Amino acid sequence: MAHSAPIIQLGETTSTNDELGNRWRERNSRPLLPFTSVVADFQTRGRGRLGRQWEAPKKSSLLLSILVPTTEEDATWMPLAGGLATALVLDGLLPAPQGLDETAETLVLDGLLPTDEGTQPGGAANAPAVAPRVDLKWPNDLLVGGKKIAGILSERLGKDPDGTVWVALGIGVNVTQGEDELPPVPSTSLRLQGAAPVSRTALAHMIIEQLKATLTSASLANDYATRCVSTRGNVHATLPDGSTITGTGTGIDTSGALLVEDEGGTTHTISAGDVTLADNLPETPGALQ
Repeated sequence: MAHSAPIIQLGETTSTNDELGNRWRERNSRPLLPFTSVVADFQTRGRGRLGRQWEAPKKSSLLLSILVPTTEEDATWMPLAGGLATALVLDGLLPAPQGLDETAETLVLDGLLPTDEGTQPGGAANAPAVAPRVDLKWPNDLLVGGKKIAGILSERLGKDPDGTVWVALGIGVNVTQGEDELPPVPSTSLRLQGAAPVSRTALAHMIIEQLKATLTSASLANDYATRCVSTRGNVHATLPDGSTITGTGTGIDTSGALLVEDEGGTTHTISAGDVTLADNLPETPGALQ
């Protein structure tokens, strides 16, 4: 599918969010279209939320940053929208019980999911019998079977006089890693999950197109909440001031914040901080970008 904005491909950079931010700040001399993206084979200073470091072998992960125009009201939804869009694409690549699941079929019909001869879209020869389902951990992790497969890092770049807010939306996906190449936290990759083969470039195109659709979807909030494991049980939140809240995740509010009800019945609105899962799912430290 043709794109009006380019995907800038680099062999190595500090981080794709850094590269995109630098180009945005130079836009007066080198204009950038909305949804211009940067992809790199390797990052020397890849990072996640809260300044956490992330390392991945060269060419093993999709390292993608997308320049997204938004509004003050919608900017807080950006990491959630990026996570949902990526989850929808990955669902189309992960194996389904009977070859094609609904998501994969839609991607094929839209021309977004490339197929290889002899390989069914949405499936692979060594696929598990039951399709994994991509879950979302608020605000930035994507999990398959409780293992991290992707992460999001949304960084605000600035605001135009007309009110447009510009965001560098970083998306990292574990693509080809084997068990010995993953970080020492419960993690997985498309390869380990038996996903349909896909190049990192094709995956980037698919995610960008799905993101555009997700950002304009009236069901964004509901679709995110349906997949969010942080609203299905007990969570522990560490807030920016160091205070903590432990309770039950009950939902996502209109700004994209996580709602947590403590043992005393008080509902807290968590708009920033570090949230870990207390029920049967691992703590996952930060995003891939």
